[in-house]
Amino acid sequence: MSRSAAINKVKSSLVPNTTLAYFYCNAGDMEQHTVEAAIASLATQLHLNLKQPVPDSVQELYERARQSGNDRHRPNLKTLCDILQLLHPCYLSVTYIIDGLDECSVDERGCLLDVLLRLLQHDTTPPKLLLTSRNKDDIATKLSRYPQIVVDVTKNSADIRNFVKTELSQAIAQRRLLQGQVTNELFLDIENRLTEDACGM
Repeated sequence: MSRSAAINKVKSSLVPNTTLAYFYCNAGDMEQHTVEAAIASLATQLHLNLKQPVPDSVQELYERARQSGNDRHRPNLKTLCDILQLLHPCYLSVTYIIDGLDECSVDERGCLLDVLLRLLQHDTTPPKLLLTSRNKDDIATKLSRYPQIVVDVTKNSADIRNFVKTELSQAIAQRRLLQGQVTNELFLDIENRLTEDACGM
């Protein structure tokens, strides 16, 4: 299942007046690797998911930022954070998912973490936050006070192999792979290569 399909499935199961906003840190897209891009994406999703008119305070804030003549008429980081905080009370709960945080540069992910953790601490209706990342010292240090789930390569390699074996068997049975003409030797080669290339992820 693709990331977008998984996120849409989660969104469809949310209870009324709750929302989820998702940002994927893509190492191949440096323009989207800024803190401003991440926070702007989250704010846009909260705005688009609203089932009620956008609060006047948000419209005024955005209009002031647009008229200020800043870079490409985009709100600055402080304004974007203010918009998030004004949108939070429009929902019973807000959940943010930041996927692949380690793909951002050390400086950018440090700043992004600072912004998000500040929202958790000072917002009157704090959001929930789910971060995914490879193990990086700077990220681990900032998140040391928060609950974490560690996925270890040595602990999940058997699960990955079972998944690969199941999906591979289905692809062969449905003739989606080499029209189903796969020898046992080739099956094992493909299984081993896919499992190894997964690197525990």
